Amino acid sequence: MMIAWHTFDAHQWREAVEKHGAYAGIEAALARLEQHNPTLNAFTVVLKEEALARAQELDAMPANQRGVLHGVPVAIKDENDVAGTATTFGTNANSIPKKTDSLTVQRLRDAGAIIIGKTTMPAFGAFPFTESEAFGITRNPRNHACTPGGSSGGSAAAVAAGIVPLALGGDGGGSIRIPADRCGLVGLKPARGVVPTAPYDHLWYHLGVAGPIVRSVRDAELMFDVITGRVDSETTSEQAQATVQQPKKLRIGVNLTPCSPLAKLPKDHQRAVENIADQLRSLGHQIDSIDRRPADPTLPFVVQFFAGLIAEIKDLDHPEKVEKLHKYTTKLGFWARGPVLRWALKHSERFGERMERNFAQYDVLLTPTTASRPDKIGVLERGGLIRAMIKSIPSIAYVMPWNVSGHPALALPVAVGQDSLPVSVQFIAGKTHPGEGEKLLCQLGKQLEDAGLLVHEFGV
Repeated sequence: MMIAWHTFDAHQWREAVEKHGAYAGIEAALARLEQHNPTLNAFTVVLKEEALARAQELDAMPANQRGVLHGVPVAIKDENDVAGTATTFGTNANSIPKKTDSLTVQRLRDAGAIIIGKTTMPAFGAFPFTESEAFGITRNPRNHACTPGGSSGGSAAAVAAGIVPLALGGDGGGSIRIPADRCGLVGLKPARGVVPTAPYDHLWYHLGVAGPIVRSVRDAELMFDVITGRVDSETTSEQAQATVQQPKKLRIGVNLTPCSPLAKLPKDHQRAVENIADQLRSLGHQIDSIDRRPADPTLPFVVQFFAGLIAEIKDLDHPEKVEKLHKYTTKLGFWARGPVLRWALKHSERFGERMERNFAQYDVLLTPTTASRPDKIGVLERGGLIRAMIKSIPSIAYVMPWNVSGHPALALPVAVGQDSLPVSVQFIAGKTHPGEGEKLLCQLGKQLEDAGLLVHEFGV
């Protein structure tokens, strides 16, 4: 009997492992990777022998020692350390293998996940298009002529293609939510400080955080619990499932206006938000329209963007090998340091406090995820750094402010556009109590998922 591993979310994969073994599942994942990666270019490193060996070890493990992700394959964005591989940040400029895992990667392993490889990203995760001189162009499984978004585009492509049910992404300006939007996936950006960055001091200072790119909301919640340490190696699947709750009646504010006047919302995106708002109202939630342009935190974002890139370039093994697009980043961003950087960090804190006031009136905010349809591939092949930043504005207009503010946000696939590509919406929650906002978002997302209101379509 053929087992349709590529159709499973992580929970279904975990159940199938109990029947058929981890080794069979990893063989299937690797076979699908070998079939589709030459076209999609989702992986920079494939850990075939290591993954199969680990699967054999897990199959020999007693049932009472098996973790919540026992035997589930996961892909890791190449800005996280995986022992035995170099962390490239999407460049040719790092070549020294790391001796240990990042803490998030170790927590995934401790929960029983099997790392099958590392995924593509644009150099330093700088743009919402996954293209680089080092690793080439990554394609959207839903339409190979289009980008999967970025900067966690390889992770999203791997999940959308059915190679893995889970991938670890990173989000410094929408880099989890944008690929989730482009590929029809669930993407969770946790609040600032909730997910550890160790062994790194920061990810673009106050902006960046690691998080899940997955096929279902329940997987997003489980993976969040694992990487934050809420679920450890001794937690059983039954114990993890026991935390599931339905949301109470919520006050939800809906805002269709982007922070940037340079972004124009496509009709497909507007209809998707309006439809979900109507569905939420029918589920008993209070829905209010917010008719004002949000505050625009572009300036403190740009300061931390340049400062973060410069910090990563400084620590490279071979900085002379940085690709052409970033040759002048250090010069262009020379001002993003000292008192200017301190101002940006302080402004981010004040901006976060200002945005938190929304959650005195509302439990959750609802917005579009992006203000554009997926771009055709090759965006970064034309023009320089400034053009690429301008071209990024429609992709980041709704997501970037929540990196500056530090709030948790969840992208959910809810429709298909006239171009046959996915359309998603974004929910944002408060951050006063660490971890609670993410839980509320997942509860609301699961309510929509259980009601059949999410569009889960996968393929290559």
